[in-house]
Amino acid sequence: MEDGIDPAAEPARALRILAIGAPAAMVETVRDLTGATVEAAPFAGLDLALLARVMPDAVFAPLMGPGFDVLDLAARLARLGYGGSLHGLTGPLPDPESVTREIRGHCDGIDFELVVLASDPS
Repeated sequence: MEDGIDPAAEPARALRILAIGAPAAMVETVRDLTGATVEAAPFAGLDLALLARVMPDAVFAPLMGPGFDVLDLAARLARLGYGGSLHGLTGPLPDPESVTREIRGHCDGIDFELVVLASDPS
């Protein structure tokens, strides 16, 4: 290790994010904010095979998506055995802390965070 590089060290892998039911602009925002690899899928396509293929470090979704909301998503993720983090994306809200508490109360086993964007992400 003459030059400070450990040849046995594994290279850092990019963060993997699964974006469910997110409009293209929201997917781009998540990619830009995180520098992660982002895979987008519709809520209807969320199954065990998708989770196994993507192996997400985090799941991002709008609070209200096409045909689902973040509570529906949290319930499906829990049934599929996902125990990672779920990030609900939204525009400005009058009381984001209250929304976060309410959702966390329904997301047993999933680490929920609210991400408030400067403008409505849809």
